[in-house]
Amino acid sequence: MSLILIITKVFGGYCDTKLSSSFSEKMTELLDCFSFSMGKFQIGTNLVGVKDKFAAKDILSAVKTEDEVRDKVKEVFKTVIEENVEKLVVFIDELDRCRPTYAIEMLERIKHYFDDDRIIFVASINKEQLIHSISKCYGMNFDSTGYLDKFFDRNVYLPKINSNLDNILSFTNEQYYIENIMKQLSEYYQLTLRENLRFYDSVSHAVESGSIKDHEAEKTLFSAFVPIIAILTIKDEIKKRKFLEGDSSILDELFQNIPILYTMACQFAEFGNNSEENFKTGYEKIKEVYEHTFNINIDGKRYYKGRIRIHNNFKEKCLKICNGFL
Repeated sequence: MSLILIITKVFGGYCDTKLSSSFSEKMTELLDCFSFSMGKFQIGTNLVGVKDKFAAKDILSAVKTEDEVRDKVKEVFKTVIEENVEKLVVFIDELDRCRPTYAIEMLERIKHYFDDDRIIFVASINKEQLIHSISKCYGMNFDSTGYLDKFFDRNVYLPKINSNLDNILSFTNEQYYIENIMKQLSEYYQLTLRENLRFYDSVSHAVESGSIKDHEAEKTLFSAFVPIIAILTIKDEIKKRKFLEGDSSILDELFQNIPILYTMACQFAEFGNNSEENFKTGYEKIKEVYEHTFNINIDGKRYYKGRIRIHNNFKEKCLKICNGFL
C-alpha cells in the first residue's frame, strides 16, 4: 500500500491538468479496501475526499479480500496509464538492504499486483546478497537463484564504480602525510564509495582547520591518529574502542602494513631513510606517545618521558579534531 501511495502522490503532483473523476473514484474504491489511518497525508490536491478517507480509517485490519484489492490496484494504474502515459516505470533502489522478509514480500507482491506489460519495475540490487537473504528465509537447500530469476525478465550488470575520491579534499603542501594516509587506509580497508564519502567527510574539517601539518611532530602524529580513528568508526566500532583504550595491536598492524605510515615512522628516526632499523626506532617513539596518552590504565599524572614533544592533552586534542572542535 505504501508503494501505491507514493506512486499516486507523484502522479498527482506531476500532471498539469486535473485528475479525472474516474481516477478519483477508483482511488477512493481502493482506499476502501484497507483499514488504516494516515493522519492528514494528502495524495494530490485534486483527489476530492481522499484525505478524509485516510483520516477516517482505523490502522489495524484489512476488510476486503486479496482478489478484490488486486482488481482495484489494476484499475487505478490502468487509469493512470491510459490517461497520461504509455508506460509507467517504477525504480526501486537498494532492495537488498531491506529486511530480508520485507524484500521478498515486496518482490512477490509486485509480481502479484502489477502483472501488466505497461508497468515496468527497475530494481537496483546486489543480487548475490538478495539470494543469500532468500536462502536464509527458505533454507540453504532452496533454489534461491532460480526463485529470484522468476521475478526479473532482464538482468543488467553494472561495472564497479570507481570509489577513488582524489578531488574531494584540497590538501596543502604541508599535508602530504594525511593525504596519502587517507588514500592508503581507504585501499587497505577496501572502502566502498559510500564509506569513502563518510571517511573523507569526517576528516575534511581536520584538513581544512590547519590542525594537521607536516614538519611539526604533534600535528604530524595527528595526521596518523585522526584518520585511523575515523576509519575504525566506519569499519569496526569494537576495534575503535580498543584503539582509544590503548590496544597497540591495531597501531602495530597499520604501521607495519600501510607504506606511508611506515615512512612516517622512519622519519622520526635520526636519519630518516626507510630502513628496518629506522622504522623500529621511529615507531618506538610514536608508540611511546600512543601508550602514554591512550592507555586508560596509566595514571594521567605520570610524567611523560617520550622523545617526541607533545602536549599533555594530546589524546583530548586528537578527539576534538576528530569531532570537528579544532
